[in-house]
Amino acid sequence: MRKLETDFEREKRGKRNRLILGIMLVILMLGSTAGYAFSLIGGDDTGNQVKSPGEPYYDGSSWIVEKNGNVFSFQYGPDEVKDVVIDVNLVLSDYAGKPVYIVGENNEIAGEISRFMQYYASRIQKACYGPCDVPDLPEKTCSDNLIIWNDSDANSVRQEEKCIFIEGDVRAADAFLYRLLGIYSDGN
Repeated sequence: MRKLETDFEREKRGKRNRLILGIMLVILMLGSTAGYAFSLIGGDDTGNQVKSPGEPYYDGSSWIVEKNGNVFSFQYGPDEVKDVVIDVNLVLSDYAGKPVYIVGENNEIAGEISRFMQYYASRIQKACYGPCDVPDLPEKTCSDNLIIWNDSDANSVRQEEKCIFIEGDVRAADAFLYRLLGIYSDGN
């Protein structure tokens, strides 16, 4: 059997229950707001980790680096090119405001380098390394900013004067470009 309550006791119990419910709702609202704020700090709405400016991230189709207000796109990420041996002393400022010449038949690599250099070089042009059979292409030497691609089974990048010799595939080109951005270092 239930104890009879006075109106005063019933109202007191109702106020207490409403107060408890109100406090729980406030805690729930504050907790969800804080959780949402932390999710914005730690990741985006696709579940990917948000990266610091200048740190490469994968957008689903290519690797992206945002640096100095420019957006760079790469086919391979830094972990995929870490085995490429690079022996280069040139830095990005060596190309600033100067023409860059590209030698090689691989349009994929020429495109990768051109997309990157467009922010720094005064112009990007195909050229020949030394004597040339193609009348429209200028003949250049290692006193010019020359990037030379050669097909090879092993990926490597080396420098002779102002010539950069990229041996291999697009991974070697990406490793060189990451190095220019100061993101990639193979320990050399």
